Amino acid sequence: MEIIDFLRNSPFMVILGTLVTLAAVASLLMKTMPKLPLIKKYYIERRNENITAHYYEQINTNEYILFQDRVLKNYYKNFWTKIFDINFPVYTFAGLQYRYPFNELYNSSELIPRTNINYSKNKYYNNYKRSLHGKIDRPDAINFMLNKLFLDDNQKIYHFDAWAGTYADNVYTSHILEYELYYLFKKYKYFDEDLYEKKIKKELIIRNSIHCDKEMLEILSTGCNRASSLGIQLLVIFKDHIDLEYKAVMIERSNRVAAKPNYYQFIPSGGFEAFDNPKYLNKNYKIKIKENYSIVDTIFKEFAEELFNEEDFLGNTVLGDGVHNIRKHPEVERIINMIDNGTALLEFLGSAISLIDLRNELSFVLLIDDDNYSKNRKCFEPNYESDKEVLRMPVKEIKDIFKTKKINPGSAGLWDLFQKSDIYKKLKEKSNVE
Repeated sequence: MEIIDFLRNSPFMVILGTLVTLAAVASLLMKTMPKLPLIKKYYIERRNENITAHYYEQINTNEYILFQDRVLKNYYKNFWTKIFDINFPVYTFAGLQYRYPFNELYNSSELIPRTNINYSKNKYYNNYKRSLHGKIDRPDAINFMLNKLFLDDNQKIYHFDAWAGTYADNVYTSHILEYELYYLFKKYKYFDEDLYEKKIKKELIIRNSIHCDKEMLEILSTGCNRASSLGIQLLVIFKDHIDLEYKAVMIERSNRVAAKPNYYQFIPSGGFEAFDNPKYLNKNYKIKIKENYSIVDTIFKEFAEELFNEEDFLGNTVLGDGVHNIRKHPEVERIINMIDNGTALLEFLGSAISLIDLRNELSFVLLIDDDNYSKNRKCFEPNYESDKEVLRMPVKEIKDIFKTKKINPGSAGLWDLFQKSDIYKKLKEKSNVE
């Protein structure tokens, strides 16, 4: 025993034990080292996913929405829109009464060349990019950015022009305005008038740089100092063959979507963007980009995608040179034929600009005045944005929806424009519409 104890405590055995331990650690490190990048990547992915989830969770809370609305009410005092005695952070420009195919509204030969924007120097860029982890679908997709809405003496839109940029340009110069509000919400937690004047207003760095001492109407009717991707939204009204009432098409957004979960909105709506794949566009950019610069094709793309769940139209991952295929879709062909024979009407209403991200949505109405249309068994199917059936709301009941449900501000602007239209006045004469 004494010999064993001696050997166990001898310097030689201590050194040997240390070497064995180091060898074991080295062996473990050799096995682990190749996996370290994967471990690091996994950690970063999980961290960013948590940041994203927290961001979208917070901007949909009542506390944040109250903060946002009070800031925007102070910033845009006279530019909110009231509908059914409810104020919405949206401003509307009515348009001249243009109808399909809207040749007077814009001209593809006026498409302005792309402007390069260095948005990476923005104060919030890195944090916002992490907050959007995995949420930017097709950042290189070509979007048509508003240059200017041309207004007549009555402040009605008679023309517009645009330039071609990328979705990422829009995200980091326009959508980022919502993140800026969120950042200040996290910082201050509450709102009062004194705090707004002394601190919050001054710290709206991006919003202030966009406004930059310009007149408010110039900010709202142009895309100045930002890449402001135009949206397209369509109010679909049809006559139901069962009760012969005029009904509007709506959805309740799923609680699983990041933007405006559980909000009600009119469909279809989406970005005014090039449908063809960016790689395909680059082969003959100038010609192809003008072929894609089409309001009519964008309206019909969204119509097929959101009302008939046409998956091939989602991001155009299947069709390749797809812009030529949009009007070949059977449901699109049906609507075009109805417009041609006078049983449907597609009309420009104007534009609704969200005061949150300062993006204009060109707004239209499709009136289907043939009760046989609603006999179509496919009329209508929701896409991924909603996990419930498409709502067919009687026009006379829309007021109840506004008063009892959360309404997407863009849809509120669309309804405001519709109420100002001659189509709405004629519907009031035909039925009990409020």
